[in-house]
Amino acid sequence: MRIRHASLLAWVYPSRMQPLTTSLEIHAPPASVWAAMTDIEHCAGRIPAIKEIVMLTPGPVGLGTRWRETRLMFGRDATETMEIYEWQPGVAYTAGATNCGCEYRATLRCKPHGQITILASEFNAKPLTLFAKFMGAVMMPFMKNAMRKALRGDLDAIKLHCESQQGAR
Repeated sequence: MRIRHASLLAWVYPSRMQPLTTSLEIHAPPASVWAAMTDIEHCAGRIPAIKEIVMLTPGPVGLGTRWRETRLMFGRDATETMEIYEWQPGVAYTAGATNCGCEYRATLRCKPHGQITILASEFNAKPLTLFAKFMGAVMMPFMKNAMRKALRGDLDAIKLHCESQQGAR
């Protein structure tokens, strides 16, 4: 069997990683969960991994909102300028950044389920350069669990905030 050069490159250096997903149940109404997940300005006080948020776009959060976020990633501070690329009020938003030859996208989605809300997160990374494709192929097996743990940590923090607000009422 003959393997074509281009298909071998596509296998070794994928153009997109498999999405990382996680979700959890929050004992709070969807409106409360949506309010917490879109209160970007105050995320640093709610999500332990986020150290600082600097809003770059004035006004209400929505499509095109930009902010600079500093968070602890893999034991180091990482700062990215984030932007909301997709916005479905009350349902979901997708924010992302481009850095180090990769395009990153994270979608947060809340869905009512009886008396609870399901909060789901999906993270995608698309390498844009050959170097990023190579590094992704080499490093992704090692980073996948750490990334999933970071996503889950963010969701756990939102859950804690929402459920503590419910208990205060």
